[in-house]
Amino acid sequence: MMTTILIDKDTKDLASERAKRDRLSLSAVVRILLLDYADGKIKIGSHVVENINTDFIEVNGMMQRRIDNVVKKYENHIF
Repeated sequence: MMTTILIDKDTKDLASERAKRDRLSLSAVVRILLLDYADGKIKIGSHVVENINTDFIEVNGMMQRRIDNVVKKYENHIF
């Protein structure tokens, strides 16, 4: 069975370069990572960062439309 994984071009290019330096194919890297994740050798998660500095930015209508367009492209994977 074949599975397709979507990876953005920049990430794919960087990983491909690294894999090539390590004399591996990109698919071998993905298989190794997935097997290690399945075996519990890799943990993926997040952590809470204390004291995050935040700012409030007022947004006008034009800027909100631009932001909405960026979000729409992201949701539809159009880069």
